[in-house]
Amino acid sequence: GKLQVNWGPVHVRSSILSGTSFSAGPSAHLDTCVCVEGSHSMIPLTVSNSVLLKGGIHGGTGSLQLHNLVVGGVYAGRACELRHCTIPGLVNIQIPASPNILVDCIIGEVRSRRLPNKLDYCNVFRRYQDLARPGKNCMSVDPQFVNPKGHDYRLGPKSPCRGKASDGGDLGVRYTPEMLEMLKLAFQLRAAGVIKF
Repeated sequence: GKLQVNWGPVHVRSSILSGTSFSAGPSAHLDTCVCVEGSHSMIPLTVSNSVLLKGGIHGGTGSLQLHNLVVGGVYAGRACELRHCTIPGLVNIQIPASPNILVDCIIGEVRSRRLPNKLDYCNVFRRYQDLARPGKNCMSVDPQFVNPKGHDYRLGPKSPCRGKASDGGDLGVRYTPEMLEMLKLAFQLRAAGVIKF
């Protein structure tokens, strides 16, 4: 079911959730999770090694630390750091004066009233909006995902995102064995009619 936390801190690991909401407390952390719907947080939120199958992450008054995940879109109301994320939708940065770092990501669109502090080694494959601009080693090309309609955002064998990250590896999410196992379980639960996405 949906996880709603009215006071943290909270750390959730290896779980399948319909969605999450965090309203108060010092922090929240999701690690190796699959969320069917999106996440809304009014507190500092860290999400790592996870997949959000539908929806996005909405960071209201809390900062966002997003590392190695797939999510439909991101709304950053405060400072954000995105590394090795695959975000086929929009990254909307509302507070451009805050520290905002986007590195080694594959993103559909980026919107900002000013260039993020750091937008490097990213593939923004649709467009930049407002005053967002590409930084060091950015590109705008079709990432050639294996099967995005089937929630498979691995890179195809001829993807131009291969070997383009700051460490010489691939851009975007890097699926861990635990992530793949959680996704497999989520699809099994869908086939059994337990969850829908």
